[in-house]
Amino acid sequence: MRSTCRFIFILILFSFRQTAAEQLVLDSDRKEYIIGKKLEILKDSERKIKIEDLISGCCETSFELSISDNPGFHDHTAVYWLRFHIHNKDEINNEWILALGNNNVAVFDFYLIDENSKIKKFNQGGNLFDKSKRSIEYDEVAHNFKLNYNEHATIYIK
Repeated sequence: MRSTCRFIFILILFSFRQTAAEQLVLDSDRKEYIIGKKLEILKDSERKIKIEDLISGCCETSFELSISDNPGFHDHTAVYWLRFHIHNKDEINNEWILALGNNNVAVFDFYLIDENSKIKKFNQGGNLFDKSKRSIEYDEVAHNFKLNYNEHATIYIK
């Protein structure tokens, strides 16, 4: 059953704090989540960091927690990595959509990492991709993914 639940973050403001990120808990009471303050953000000025580096623990202390519902990214020469932790406590829904509240994104890489630090799903999207070739037909730049009941995962976005 496809859920209409969406996660939305709009890339507007650039503000961070350094504390541990709160896990996003999905439940049947909500249809939409604003995840800005649950995001950890890493600025890769040299554009060299790979997902394998992050999964192995590289740069762990370099992530900073967003203090904004709508974090933004002003250095357009850098690559930004976003991360958040997720737990599905919804017994009915296991299909989810991560929608970017800003359609002005050239490339949007999505990685779903399971509890064993393995890449469970990878997709690319954004304005450089023809809408007919995207992983999901949606008005906004978005990715769909499955997360079973009581499953934990980490999502990385580049």
